[in-house]
Amino acid sequence: MSQKASPTVIGVFTLVGLILIGTALVLFGAGKFFTSTHDIQLYFDKSANGLQVGSDVRFGGVRIGRVKSISVLVDRKENRKIIPVVVELTDKDLRLISTDEGGGIDLTTFDGVQKAVAEGLRAGMKQQSLLTGQLYIEFDIAPDTPGFVYDSKNGHSYPVVPTVGTEMDELISGISDGIQKFNALDLDSVIKELRAKTESSRLLV
Repeated sequence: MSQKASPTVIGVFTLVGLILIGTALVLFGAGKFFTSTHDIQLYFDKSANGLQVGSDVRFGGVRIGRVKSISVLVDRKENRKIIPVVVELTDKDLRLISTDEGGGIDLTTFDGVQKAVAEGLRAGMKQQSLLTGQLYIEFDIAPDTPGFVYDSKNGHSYPVVPTVGTEMDELISGISDGIQKFNALDLDSVIKELRAKTESSRLLV
C-alpha cells in the first residue's frame, strides 16, 4: 500500500522550485518585462553605419534607454534611403530627466513628446568610440535646429522626434563648404590686385 506524500515535503519542493524560477528570471533578464517602457520613432536620411540594436540612448550623456530596432525604407519618390529607428525608453531612467521648474519632460505620451519637440527636443547619432566607429543616440534641446522628419504615408505608430545630422556629417559639410568657397575665389584678380599694390608701394618709396 503506497504512502501519501508528506505535506512538508511537498511544501519544501514547491519553495525550492519557486526560488529556482525566481533566480532564472533574474539571471536571464526577465526582470525587464516588469519595467514599463515607451517607444519613440526617429528617421534618419543618412547612413546609420555603426548604430546597433541595443546601443545606448542618452540625454545629456545620461542613459535613458536603448535602440530597439533599425530598418531601411526606400523612398522611391525622392530617390533616397530612409533609416527608421525605434528607441525604447524606460520609466526608471526617464525619472532622471527634470526641469528647473521642478517637473519632468514627458516622453511617455504623444502629447508629451510633441510638446517637448515644440520646445526644441531633437535626436542625433554620436560617436561612442572612434576605434570601433560605434554610435549611440543622443537627445538634446536645439530649438533653432529644424531637424528631419519623414512624412510617412502610413502614419506613425509611435511619437516622432526630429533628427539632426551626425558629427561626421557636420564635418564633411564644413569641408565641402570650404572647398566651394575656395573654388569660388577669383585667384587671378586677387594676384593682380596684390601686384598692383606692391608696385604702388615701390613708387611711394
